[in-house]
Amino acid sequence: MTAVDTGNNESVGEGSRREHELLLLCARATADDATAQAIRRLAGEGLDFEYLFRLAHRHLVLPLLYHQLNRAAQDVVPSAFLDKLKKMFRDNAARNIYHAAELGDIIRAFDAHGVEAVPFKGPTLALTAYGSLSLRRFIDLDILVRRGDVRRAKDVLLSKGYELHPALTAAQERVLLREQHALQFVGGGGLLIVELHWSVVPRGF
Repeated sequence: MTAVDTGNNESVGEGSRREHELLLLCARATADDATAQAIRRLAGEGLDFEYLFRLAHRHLVLPLLYHQLNRAAQDVVPSAFLDKLKKMFRDNAARNIYHAAELGDIIRAFDAHGVEAVPFKGPTLALTAYGSLSLRRFIDLDILVRRGDVRRAKDVLLSKGYELHPALTAAQERVLLREQHALQFVGGGGLLIVELHWSVVPRGF
């Protein structure tokens, strides 16, 4: 097998095929018996677990990696590695629950001000795709509103303590509304990012 570039200054050769195979098997919410057995077999073959961690981190599937290894191979995976994954899994789950609760508050506030809104990606995708908030990694809340409701939605977010990031002049905001697809707000002491969308992609797409 010819070495390939992973895009982060690492070369992947023959010895890494098992880590890739294991990650692909773990990157799912549910695993049948055959898949679980394959996960267990690969996990017990003396893998490069540090490389596996970096690979899962790069592809944002650490929660799924822990979920499947803990279910199928917890007694064959190095305990220090599994403990590391467990801590990150729990931290991610707590963070996601916090984000989901905030999303609910925002949607209710929008509704109270007559702004129809549709959340997407983030907690919504976690529940739709995986059936659990804890199995997906996300960093912000994406909410879609009508273009005509953007200013009202912005006022609601500002009233909840969010700040537009970066700050824009009125002229810049008009250009953004015409040419782009979202405004970004930061709140919760920098812990929360909300992207207010009036389109899914910029006008150029």
